[in-house]
Amino acid sequence: MKKQILKSIMPLLAVVIAGTSYALMSFSVSNKTEELHWFVKDESSGIYVDYGVSDVPPTSCEELPGDICAKGFNPSKPIPIEVNDDTTADENLFRQPL
Repeated sequence: MKKQILKSIMPLLAVVIAGTSYALMSFSVSNKTEELHWFVKDESSGIYVDYGVSDVPPTSCEELPGDICAKGFNPSKPIPIEVNDDTTADENLFRQPL
């Protein structure tokens, strides 16, 4: 009887351990911030300037009023030759209202 119980519990225990390990690994991966290639809009010229790749969005334009101040692109995808207001980005950073 004892052997039968152990044979029944062992596969269940293995599934629980595997499921817990998978859940914990998924949790740590989901907390990663995605790095993006950022372009920040220069207000005087209206041209988007290359800010580089970073997992933290640029903060240089958050205090100015207006619309989009930066565009982020996934660095593993081709970056557009020209970045402007109409370019579709993976993430748009909007200015914070005053």
